[in-house]
Amino acid sequence: MTGAEEAGAWVAAFYAFRPIAHPEALREDVEQACRERSLRGTVLIAPEGINVALAGRRPNIEAAIERCFHCVRNRVQWSRGAAGNPVFDQLKVRVKPEIVTFDLALDAKTPVAKHVAPSDWNRLIQDPDTLTLDTRNAFESTRGTFRGARPANTDSFREFRTYADTLRRDGQRRIALFCTGGIRCEKASALLLEQGFDEVYQLEGGILRYLAEVPSEESTFEGDCFVFDQREAVVRDEATGQVTEHGHVPRVEPPSATGRATRD
Repeated sequence: MTGAEEAGAWVAAFYAFRPIAHPEALREDVEQACRERSLRGTVLIAPEGINVALAGRRPNIEAAIERCFHCVRNRVQWSRGAAGNPVFDQLKVRVKPEIVTFDLALDAKTPVAKHVAPSDWNRLIQDPDTLTLDTRNAFESTRGTFRGARPANTDSFREFRTYADTLRRDGQRRIALFCTGGIRCEKASALLLEQGFDEVYQLEGGILRYLAEVPSEESTFEGDCFVFDQREAVVRDEATGQVTEHGHVPRVEPPSATGRATRD
């Protein structure tokens, strides 16, 4: 067993919506950089940007990010896996039409939500004029969510379009969106703004950053956070201040043909 396995692997998750001129060339470079450093995880590349989750030794992840994604290295959300348990079983680097399947491509000109720092999130969602909306799927929301949040109750993120049509346009009522790491909120907010909602916010860095930065005694997040890897769920470890694998979590069977959870 390696030192990384004994200590528990680090997990880096991040995304960026920025034009990728040559997705296939980037795919080849990323795959080489990750394999050279024994990293596992999933990297999605599309003309609209990147969506990355990598596990391994932290110096190796940092080196791969510096080589391939140095422009967004300050946006990485770090968490931990349990000792001896692999977070991902393999490395997948793929080129896709979108980094989040939603049939809505984003670019620098697309209006999206105003980002709210975790330190300001509680104040926003505790305002009675704010509708706090969980954009994740139902099997994620049932694991844990923010106190008072309304779940979209979708089986896949594609269904959020239909759900958005049902939202009441209650004057200038503000909407606060959240998801695991923030990426789905980017597309959900673009849709809501397109449909005429004027005041839309999203939690910067998603639940993962909130757990990392907000102490448990101040947290309004109840339960644990479902993640799309072998850990199943993560929580905040107050002893270290790190987001880490939940040691005793009953397995969730997501509603899909394969029985495996997907971000879509």
